[in-house]
Amino acid sequence: MSNPQGFDLLHRDRVNVCDWFTRQRLECDAEELFGELVGEVGF
Repeated sequence: MSNPQGFDLLHRDRVNVCDWFTRQRLECDAEELFGELVGEVGF
């Protein structure tokens, strides 16, 4: 990854997205979503 803070920024964005979904009364687990995303990329 070219940005040394890339994972931190990605995690922050996942949390923000899940917060939005939660306010819309939809279930969202930021940690699970982040883990799945990182697993797909292979890091």
